[in-house]
Amino acid sequence: MQQINLIKKIHLKKYKRILLNNDQIINFVKFKYKLLPSILIKKLKKASNKTYEIRVLNKNIINTEEYLFDIYINKKKINNKILIKFYQKFSANLKLKKIYSLKFKKKNNLNTNVSAYLYLAERVLGLKNINKLQKFNFLSKINDLVIINLKKINTKEKIILFLKLLKVEHNYFKRINENINNIR
Repeated sequence: MQQINLIKKIHLKKYKRILLNNDQIINFVKFKYKLLPSILIKKLKKASNKTYEIRVLNKNIINTEEYLFDIYINKKKINNKILIKFYQKFSANLKLKKIYSLKFKKKNNLNTNVSAYLYLAERVLGLKNINKLQKFNFLSKINDLVIINLKKINTKEKIILFLKLLKVEHNYFKRINENINNIR
């Protein structure tokens, strides 16, 4: 699809020096908030119900997907310092590595699974020390990354979570747009 190619292009340039005309912006917004949810709902009907078992590898390393899945499931075990480190790593690099040391030095060059980004986004929405504009920016980049790798989102749980994140992003977008219009 044309819009997915546009998202890939923007993502490859790390969201820098991108200039879109009004038609591109309107088409992009229509795709992301209207067409994409209908595509995901169709995909949801075909998705599997399987869940993943998470195992702890080692206490000296942090497996990104396993840790983020664990805090997504067990909402009481959240360590905000680690969550903010993941937020900062993604915001700076637009990707997360599969394994980090406890000091957040990468242990390998493999990127983490796409589902880890969904879990991270869901948890970051609950942080109080990140403002709404930062959350919108972060969520927009996460959702773009998931759109690029949409084929890897194949369970009902992940599709539903992604739909929820798209809806939250759309609500942030509406609020920001209203605030801009109020300033004029």
